[in-house]
Amino acid sequence: RKSNHQVQNSQPSQAAENMLCLLEDQLSDLRNDLFQETRKLKDAEKSVAALEQERDELSQFAKEENSQKLLLRKELDRVSTEREELLQSLQTAGHEAQELKASLAAKADAVKTLQKKYDRCKTDRTPTKTGVFA
Repeated sequence: RKSNHQVQNSQPSQAAENMLCLLEDQLSDLRNDLFQETRKLKDAEKSVAALEQERDELSQFAKEENSQKLLLRKELDRVSTEREELLQSLQTAGHEAQELKASLAAKADAVKTLQKKYDRCKTDRTPTKTGVFA
């Protein structure tokens, strides 16, 4: 009987040992899977961190670009205003030049008229051979 009982006990004991080995293998596989997933998670976290840094750099670059655009717009507005003022001044100077030209022409005519009068007076006042003014 003892040997029969030992045989019966050894069969469940063998089955339990086999089950234990199977559970240990599954546990080992799960640990390996967990290790792989943890590695993937760390890699993903590094990728996310790199992407966030790149996003921050691009955001900073965009801010700087917008700031530059704003400065350029202000400068363009200033230059446009200055250009309009210069065009206005040029137009005014053109009108003044026309007025001066007209005034100069009138004065030149007046000088010619005076020169003719002077020449006539001079001719009229030139003494003849006899010494008498004509």
